[in-house]
Amino acid sequence: MNTTTIGARLSRQGLKAMYANGVTNGQEQGTIGESYLNSIRDQADVSAEKGVAKAASTACRSITTWRAQVALADSAMNTIAAGIAGPVGPAIAAASRGAMFSHILQKGQDQGVIGQSALASVHNETEDSAEKALAETAYKACSGVNQWRGQVAVADAALQAIQNGLGSDLGDTLASVGHQAVYSPHISTIHDQAVVGMRFTEAVARYSDDQEQKAAAEAALSAASRVTTARSQVGILGEFLAGR
Repeated sequence: MNTTTIGARLSRQGLKAMYANGVTNGQEQGTIGESYLNSIRDQADVSAEKGVAKAASTACRSITTWRAQVALADSAMNTIAAGIAGPVGPAIAAASRGAMFSHILQKGQDQGVIGQSALASVHNETEDSAEKALAETAYKACSGVNQWRGQVAVADAALQAIQNGLGSDLGDTLASVGHQAVYSPHISTIHDQAVVGMRFTEAVARYSDDQEQKAAAEAALSAASRVTTARSQVGILGEFLAGR
């Protein structure tokens, strides 16, 4: 009895087609990969497979380099071919992180675009409210930073947390991911650190069920709004997000 899913079958077929001996043009590899992603999205019989393919296909439309298309298709189809046992949020996160840090990529900007697109897809596809809240928060933070390095820092921190599985306390999760993003080695400007810290602290104030934590977040936001330098804002918000 054949238990292979349609998505897994098409993924293996797509990977073979992308890397077939006759395909020597990188742009055509990207075109082939995106075409198979669309087929999986439309024909897969497992919802998580559809979600992963749709997320990668959506990201492909947002980028301009064939290398990024190949990275997205390769990671998504390998994820689907291996079998997706769990929910769609962690699967999208895993496939997207695989593409973000693929050796195929040459433009850092593509990493930022892939990460931000993945956050939007997790928010749209998952049924888990905590994953939705984290993805939404990280997406807003990405939108506020000036450099692609900041987008990568935020997206990777959030997607890694979703991939590994979120804890039961959303406020603590948002604070932990926010702290990791603010002090990520990928982030390169004080301005971007401050923006990220502000967005995650706002989210803790909005989503936390712990009244003490909510009050602490609101106090940190109030103090950060009164200082005049981004460095001071980072100090205030960073201390709050660290739980100190």
